[in-house]
Amino acid sequence: MKHTTRRLAVTLAASTLAVGGMTTLTAMPALAYTEKCTGYQHKEFDTWGNKTDVKLKLCVSKSGGYHYATAYGNFWDGNGWTDKFDKFKLQVRLERSNKTKGTKTCDYKNLINNHESSAISCGSASSKSGAKGGWTADATVTYDINGDKLGSFKWELGGTQSIS
Repeated sequence: MKHTTRRLAVTLAASTLAVGGMTTLTAMPALAYTEKCTGYQHKEFDTWGNKTDVKLKLCVSKSGGYHYATAYGNFWDGNGWTDKFDKFKLQVRLERSNKTKGTKTCDYKNLINNHESSAISCGSASSKSGAKGGWTADATVTYDINGDKLGSFKWELGGTQSIS
């Protein structure tokens, strides 16, 4: 009887710890993560030889009190043996109610001039803020095609929908 009582007490203690541990694990709050992205936006640049193509999408996200703006994409028909661009800069902006709260600029001139194709990502422009609503990602590509003597142009990408 003495052993049965001890086994029962150990079993009850182990069951209580297991249930208590599970309660503790499930009671932890989940970290909130919110993200909205545009679809891919495509542009074909009138470079000599094969025209260079670029596809980009923008994302705005929120995690742990920070908001982020990031661009993802790829290019193809770059070159690898000569320059197609004198300038190719992607500026990503984190905006709230159309006011810039953070920027990140990435220079892809050398990458495009030296490679046939590659994935690219630029980010993150970020801001710590408890302000709710109106957060978006926007971006501009400033480019200058090598040899065309026309100077720089801008490609304004469509922004994301807003998040809180």
